[in-house]
Order: sequence, then C-alpha cells, then structure tokens
Amino acid sequence: MDVRLTTSMPEASTLRAAVAVYHAAFAQPPYGETAEMAEEFAERVHRYAREREGFRLVTAYGDDGRMIALALAVLARPGDWWRDKVAGAIRQPLAGRWLGDPCQEIVHLAVVPDAQGQGVGRLIHDVLTAGRPAPTAVLSVHPKAEPAQRLYEGRGWTVLTKEFRTQPGQLAYWVMGRSL
Repeated sequence: MDVRLTTSMPEASTLRAAVAVYHAAFAQPPYGETAEMAEEFAERVHRYAREREGFRLVTAYGDDGRMIALALAVLARPGDWWRDKVAGAIRQPLAGRWLGDPCQEIVHLAVVPDAQGQGVGRLIHDVLTAGRPAPTAVLSVHPKAEPAQRLYEGRGWTVLTKEFRTQPGQLAYWVMGRSL
C-alpha cells in the first residue's frame, strides 16, 4: 500500500480521487451523504489548504494504484468556528485540557467500503497524527458509526461528550479527544 502525506493544495487529480473516496465512504449508512456533499468536501479542502494552518491530507492507494482512503486535519485555535462550538459543548475543565492553542482538528477520515476492516483506517490515522502536530487532537463522530468509534477508541481516543450539536435540533454527535 502506498500512503502519502500532503501539506499543501493537492493536485487536481488527487482531489478528484479524494472526492470519490469521500463519496463512497460517506454515502453509505449511517451518513447518507450525497454527491453534492462530496463536492462540498472538495471546497473544504481548497479552503483549508489556503487558509488553515497545519493542513494535512493523507491518502492511501491500493496495489492497483486506486485511492482507497483519505484523512484530513488542520490545526484549530480559539476563534475557529468548529473548535469554539466544541468548547461550548464540553465546557471547562475539559475544554482547557483538550482544546489548547492549538489542537489538531481531525476533519475527516474515510475508507472506501471494499477496503474497510483491513487496517487502512488505522494506518492513515497514524500517519495523520504522527509528528505531534499539536499536543492534543479532537474530532467528532456520528453516534451510529460504530466501526469509526471502534477505530478511534482502539487508537486511544477518549469520549468527551455524546451530546455535540452545531445547531439546535441536530443529531447529537460524539466528540473525542486524544493526546498526541
């Protein structure tokens, strides 16, 4: 397996393949994301590569050269929208412990369905968090995404809350943290 770490804007062909991986992974239950949402992922990569410190995109390729997984992270600091939403949800003293200046925000980790359960997620997770880009890392995970929850728990993540919402009435996600 070929694993690559990109710390700047990925090439157009890499981004197209990443969109396909994102869609294949997140179109399935429990996510049900659409092709339009996958295109929003591409916009997010562009924006984060340009504007966010600590941009990291990890991609994994199978023996046939096809991209089969991706992981995206940035550094989060006070004033960043998602980080501040998490701070409000977990409150002190947890917020002070996990959301330092900076913390690594794990934005996405996706593995195509036919490569799931083979250790690919663990591998790209470990490459993404290698080198201690920040003292801690934080992510959110769908409450019904049990394989993702098992992956993170198996890599040393701790549940900080199971009641994270960015807007009223939204499904409550888990927020997890890990020392790096």
